[in-house]
Formats: sequence, structure tokens, C-alpha cells
Amino acid sequence: MSIFDNNPRPIEDAPACVAEVIPFPSLARVHKVEYTIQRLMGPGTAKQKARWREQIYEGIENQFRAVGVPPEKAVEQRNKFEIAVETEITRRRRAWGLSEVDGDGAA
Repeated sequence: MSIFDNNPRPIEDAPACVAEVIPFPSLARVHKVEYTIQRLMGPGTAKQKARWREQIYEGIENQFRAVGVPPEKAVEQRNKFEIAVETEITRRRRAWGLSEVDGDGAA
């Protein structure tokens, strides 16, 4: 058998190749976190924001799954992203004296 054979025989003793996808931490995606915060704190109804929030969080999870990250790690990354966004929104609202509900300063 030469290296130019069209039907090379499998190597019997070859070790199985296993690769692990290591995701870039979602909470470190600073631009995406900032964009999400601006979108959620900007104009729009509560219903619009709730739907958009779910879309972006599902999108983060689906991106990880699409590149081969195991489902449990994809959910973990989604949760970390959600925490980063929600923590920063809370911090900004407190710093600006805004309510948690409507963002207009009324408590």
C-alpha cells in the first residue's frame, strides 16, 4: 500500500481522537453585554424587552451548541451571560436612582 492509494486501509492501532471545544467565556463578550444592556434599558414596552431578552439569551446558548459545546456547558455560558447583563443593569439603575421596574426613576 502506498500513500497514493485511493482506498487506504485504516490504521488498526490508532488512538481515538477526541477534541473538546473550549468556549470563549460569554460574560467576557463585552460588546455583546453592552449592546444587550443598552437594548434592555432603552425605549420599548416591557413585553418587547422580555421577548428580546429571551431571544438574545437563547441565541447565546444556540451559538455555543452550534460549534459543538456540550448542552450543559452551553447553558452554563448562557447563565453567566445573563448574570453579567442583569448585574450591570442593576448597578446602573441604582447609580442613576432608577426603579427596577420601569426605569423612569419612580420607585
